[in-house]
Amino acid sequence: MERGQMKVLTFVGFLMLISHVSVLGSEICITRDENNGVINIREARITANGRFLLSVPGGEKKCIKVKPGKYVIRAQSPDPFEPPGKNQKAWRSEPLTIFVGPRKKVTIAVEPVFRDAEFVGPWHLMEVLPQHSVGK
Repeated sequence: MERGQMKVLTFVGFLMLISHVSVLGSEICITRDENNGVINIREARITANGRFLLSVPGGEKKCIKVKPGKYVIRAQSPDPFEPPGKNQKAWRSEPLTIFVGPRKKVTIAVEPVFRDAEFVGPWHLMEVLPQHSVGK
């Protein structure tokens, strides 16, 4: 292969990399504070536009790269106080609609609804930080 051809292939590869980074240069982050006992170990399954995105147990934060755009986010899990395998959507949040800008990060908190100092479910979602540039 000649040197000129190698430069062209390198340039094309660089353009493909830039294209990939700009398409998936945005992030959605999901954070859950630690909760006591069974709530903490029960993962909240997060969906975006009806498709599985990720699962987050209590005390963790997870991020995933996405294309810029509009997303309808939900969290769901079985009732943590019931045996595993029961209704997988017993604790299902109301939808949260967000818009993720190019090269922006949106952080969403997932927390259980509680009443009279008891967790009663379902999950509650809220955007906790204004969008900021990825990498900050």
